[in-house]
Amino acid sequence: RAAHRRACSTVLSRWRSNRAVWGLTRWREAAAERRAGRESMRVVVARMRQAKVVWALRQWRENAAGAAAKRAALSRCVARWRLAQAVSALRHWHEVSRATALARRSASFF
Repeated sequence: RAAHRRACSTVLSRWRSNRAVWGLTRWREAAAERRAGRESMRVVVARMRQAKVVWALRQWRENAAGAAAKRAALSRCVARWRLAQAVSALRHWHEVSRATALARRSASFF
């Protein structure tokens, strides 16, 4: 029991001292922050600007990627259209050549 109490008391005292030290360090940090208030504000503003720049760059990159995707889709569409045109032209030529061949045959027949 006594050992337990002693252990508890040492733990408590240690915790108290740690808390006191932490409080002191925190107070010192707060004082330093107060001293360097303008500087810290400057840092905050710089960070905000940096974040804004990073965000803008990301947006720009995303927009560029979107534009590239749109361009690719458009080029695919154009390619498809050209292919369809070529196929229809080929079919037309085939039909015309068949018709002329038939006409020639019938003309030679008569």
